[in-house]
Amino acid sequence: MSWEEKSAWIQGVLGTLVPVVYFVNILGQARNTAVAKIAYQQPLLITIGVMIGLFVAGYIVAYIATYIATYVRAEAASPGAGDKLDADKLHIDKTDERDKKINQFGEYVGLTVLSVCMLVPFGLAMMDRETFWIANTMFAAGVVSGLVSAVVKIVTYRRGR
Repeated sequence: MSWEEKSAWIQGVLGTLVPVVYFVNILGQARNTAVAKIAYQQPLLITIGVMIGLFVAGYIVAYIATYIATYVRAEAASPGAGDKLDADKLHIDKTDERDKKINQFGEYVGLTVLSVCMLVPFGLAMMDRETFWIANTMFAAGVVSGLVSAVVKIVTYRRGR
């Protein structure tokens, strides 16, 4: 599995789990409380910060795990070979033309989805709806866009393009 595909998996998994926790918490409050009284701003910002932090941590863990797995495979194949490994030989962060095209295609589809999804908060703003709904639909649009981008990349890697 290439580094770019691992990145797409990290983006897809974390980009699903973290927003679900946020939306379950916030929308659960909306059942019993007027949305104008829900303090969603801080939890929303914390959620975005947690997502960024977990993405970075996920990439670091995946990088280290890839290095360790490569070292173990090299040692298993030929004792002492693992000692001669370095990041350049691992090709962990190297991308080829196929990786670049898949990434570009996934980002293109994701940004197209974002553009369409942003019509919802735009419409809510035009109708003078509560900022709660505008902010949360904007966040949801970003989440959906990221998930679609990750899924497109993963499917393209698995099925080819």
